[in-house]
Amino acid sequence: MLRADLGAVESAVSGRDAVLLDSRTADFFEGRAKSPQAARPGRLPGALQLDHALAFDKAAQKLRSPAELERLFAAIPRQPVINYCNTGHQAATNWFILSELLGWPNVSLYDGSLSEWTQDPGRPVAAGAAEVASDGA
Repeated sequence: MLRADLGAVESAVSGRDAVLLDSRTADFFEGRAKSPQAARPGRLPGALQLDHALAFDKAAQKLRSPAELERLFAAIPRQPVINYCNTGHQAATNWFILSELLGWPNVSLYDGSLSEWTQDPGRPVAAGAAEVASDGA
């Protein structure tokens, strides 16, 4: 499944049957910053965070080597992964790396991301410090 729809995300939030991987910076993940597209700041409950920018070698202006990417994503549990951000754009980086470069099965992209999730005030949003999937080392 390449794309996770709202139902798949609701199932992951309530049943923890997939890893929810937030590709935004810690400020957005923890709710200290908010995208204009999202109605509320924060993250999907239970999500891990791995800033998509960590996948890039800034000096070389390209993605890190496959070995470096393996290390970067090593903390992500090997189970279905749903990547998200604010609008699906940043999450596409983590989706591409996990699915296409590292060959993980069952990796999907929630293109609605927080812009869709936060439209319903009844859907839970978490804020504050939480588990980070990688420190970038």
